[in-house]
Amino acid sequence: PQRKVYTLHVYKDMTSRDLFQRRSTDASGDTRWESSPLLTAALEGGLAVIDGLQRLRPDTLAALQTLCSDRDVDLPDGTRLCRHDRFQSACAGDLASLGAGRLPLGHLCSPTSGNLQEGSPDAEQLRWLRPIHPEFRLVALALPPGQKPAEQWLSAELLPLF
Repeated sequence: PQRKVYTLHVYKDMTSRDLFQRRSTDASGDTRWESSPLLTAALEGGLAVIDGLQRLRPDTLAALQTLCSDRDVDLPDGTRLCRHDRFQSACAGDLASLGAGRLPLGHLCSPTSGNLQEGSPDAEQLRWLRPIHPEFRLVALALPPGQKPAEQWLSAELLPLF
């Protein structure tokens, strides 16, 4: 099966929040969060293409590190995405699989599908937990680093990600 491609064109002032979600208001004035192409690809198992990676600030690039290496990210709306296998373990009642000291946040599994009792604190934590699709892939496009220090966007920390 062919994967759907989601392209995210980045700009210089983009924040880590903008990589994943954008806050907007609906017709009645209520705040809601809209998914970026990167987030949509992660949830649906598509191919995310980040175009213009060299434009992002180092702190914004760092937000991609946990997504790329751990398949784990906390979203601005309070939802937490985790690797598919850890999500399945959490749904079965093994919340320790999500990492020590990390509060799982999202909901796609039934709190009663395993050892969790509906209404329990653990079941409530799962309400904000969502899995990253196992078929999700990420490609980043960028100009090569330049000769000037200001153009050296590719650091030793970023090199292993791509």
